[in-house]
Amino acid sequence: MAATRLYTATQMDMKGYTGTFTLTNASNQTYWEKTAADNTSIVAIPIPKIPRTLNQDDPAISIIAVTYSVATTALDAAATAVLSKHTKSTTTKVWTAAAVTQTLTFAGTDTTGTAAGTFDAIVTITTPTRLADNECLELELTFNAAVGTVLKLFGMAITHTGA
Repeated sequence: MAATRLYTATQMDMKGYTGTFTLTNASNQTYWEKTAADNTSIVAIPIPKIPRTLNQDDPAISIIAVTYSVATTALDAAATAVLSKHTKSTTTKVWTAAAVTQTLTFAGTDTTGTAAGTFDAIVTITTPTRLADNECLELELTFNAAVGTVLKLFGMAITHTGA
C-alpha cells in the first residue's frame, strides 16, 4: 500500500545554494520565489522521513514530486535533480553522501518543465529502500533561468511504499 504526504513551501525547509529565493506569501499562497535573473539556481530540499508507528520501520520513499511554476520567460533548459542519501557513521560520527539512482520526469504545461506554466518535477526512486535511523535524503534541484524568468516553488508530495 502506498501513501502520499504533502508538504507546503514553509515545511520544505529549502536552502538556496545559488540564486536568491525568498519565502513569499501572496493571494493566500506561500511559496519560495526567485525573481527575474539570468542564472542557474541550485536548491537543496531535505526530504522528511514518514513517521513510523511503535512497531514499524520508516516506510521507503518511492516518489518525490516538487510543484513549481515558471512565469514571464521560459527556463533556458529543463531542471535537473540529484537525490543523495546521507549517512552518519555510528562509530566515527562522520557524515557521507551517496547518490540515489532515480529518474526525473515532468508533469504540467509541457514535458520538459521549461515553458511558462505550473509543473511537478517528479523524482522516482529506482529501488526504494527504508532508511536507517542514521540516514536521511536530500534532493538538489538545478534550474537554469533566462533573463526575466520568475520561478516559484510551492511544495512537494512524498509517496512511500507500504509498511
